[in-house]
Amino acid sequence: MDDDAPFRWTYHFCWGLDAIADLWEGTVGCLWNDGPQGNWSRCERRCFAPAARARGHRLVDPHGYREPATARG
Repeated sequence: MDDDAPFRWTYHFCWGLDAIADLWEGTVGCLWNDGPQGNWSRCERRCFAPAARARGHRLVDPHGYREPATARG
């Protein structure tokens, strides 16, 4: 294998809600962006937030952050 050659293929793996939520207990802090992905995650009628609450988790969402996020210093 040549370390300088590009990959011909790779895999993308993403956990599902059940796999992630099984790691949690009680309150969960959420850092979601203010874009489509973050809005989907906090959607009150469907998607991630109500599914997590139905499993007994309390979500703490300090509101979406703007991307690209920048460090203040």
